[in-house]
Amino acid sequence: MAVTRSDVPVTVELPGRAVAYQLAAIRPKVGGEITAIPYTAGAEVEAGTVLFRLEDESLAAELTAQEIAVTSGEAALEWARDTVERYRKLSGSGVSLTDVQSAVVALAQAEAALGATRSRLDLARLALQRTDITSPIRGVVAVTPFSVGDIVSAGQSEALTEVVQVDPIYVDVSESRARILRHQQSINDGAMQRPGNATEARLTLETGEDYAQPGRVLSPGSAVSATTGTIPIRL
Repeated sequence: MAVTRSDVPVTVELPGRAVAYQLAAIRPKVGGEITAIPYTAGAEVEAGTVLFRLEDESLAAELTAQEIAVTSGEAALEWARDTVERYRKLSGSGVSLTDVQSAVVALAQAEAALGATRSRLDLARLALQRTDITSPIRGVVAVTPFSVGDIVSAGQSEALTEVVQVDPIYVDVSESRARILRHQQSINDGAMQRPGNATEARLTLETGEDYAQPGRVLSPGSAVSATTGTIPIRL
């Protein structure tokens, strides 16, 4: 048999684990009673899908109260503005400079009060919108430990559920730093050549079956483990 030279790819087999591409823990931003859970556990949902609905009567009443307060503030501001204009026209003829200055101060206070009231209105409107708790990402939604009738609070530590995006998916592996150094030395000596394109990754499942779709290296780590001498790599 004639001996010939040929290129032989260097293949490294590493243990790894699958990691979700995105994982969102769903927590309420306002408190209240859960009135509906319209999703099906295990189903894939789109971003913006309503997962939970909270009681909104009290927040709707607060929104109405703030709308009335804004209307009242606008009327007070208009009155204060008319008073300033009227006092300025009558200044020196029955209206003193002190009266004009007092009217100007009252106008500024009315403007500030209206601005604060409008801010509270915006917060009340936002709180009412947040009674519909939606998914921020597309993914598979998990089983919830909560049920209709439970009381939740804003910013609670326990998540209502989780939404996991697994398409695409990450795979985290650990590579020996010593082997990386040996490969780098081989490349420097000319015994190995770095591929022109990105290094391809193939996934072998626990059953020994090869996953059909190839992967690619995203971000090799920079920290070497002091106990194992390995570097984390994300595919």
